[in-house]
Amino acid sequence: MRQLCKCLFCFAAVSAAAFFTFWIEALRTNAPFTLFYAVVALCTWVSGTRAGLTAMGASFVAGWYFIQPPVCSFAADLNATICLAAMGFTMLVIWGALAGQHAADQDGRTAGEWTRRTMEFMSDGVIATDEKGTVRFMNARAAELTGWPTAEATERPLWEVFRLCDERTGAPLESTLAQSLRDGSTAPARRCLVQRRDGTSVVIEEHAAAIAPLGKIDGAVLVFREVAKATD
Repeated sequence: MRQLCKCLFCFAAVSAAAFFTFWIEALRTNAPFTLFYAVVALCTWVSGTRAGLTAMGASFVAGWYFIQPPVCSFAADLNATICLAAMGFTMLVIWGALAGQHAADQDGRTAGEWTRRTMEFMSDGVIATDEKGTVRFMNARAAELTGWPTAEATERPLWEVFRLCDERTGAPLESTLAQSLRDGSTAPARRCLVQRRDGTSVVIEEHAAAIAPLGKIDGAVLVFREVAKATD
């Protein structure tokens, strides 16, 4: 059903381009295929590469029959053939450029979803924050170890949901994620206590790494695991 809707959208857009170009003399004379180029770009960007190919084929046929002289005919002399070839090549370039970008965006979304689902089912707790230390992602294991449901922890400062203290002295500790956010480093593993929301504590081992794909720190990821049972 979705593919049918995309095809109908493409044919409607091509029909509109042909109609306006045919009846607007200035457009037909000075820029006869401009609206068809726009339709190919629009359909490729909005509906995907297949829809873009559909729009390109329909545009080529409509431009040849309704716009390229002699109109309402598939006859073509040498000049018409050159014009049609230029039209087809231009549409192909537009489609190719946008199809590549569309595919890259789609691959990025797919990879991101795959990574998110993988982290969700990890046996270790995983928390991701933005550059300010605000929680953006927490998997089920992290929610279990901290006692904070994911929905409530998201958008809160990390220190509020992930409170640490020294295992022997009980003194408050800063998470290794804070260090990673400051200097972009990968902090070594450290053993400490995490104070759960219900007041109990869990002995964990935690380490963190900054997210800085282009040299600018965009956030950090914290990974931790339980190494001893909860205490009162």
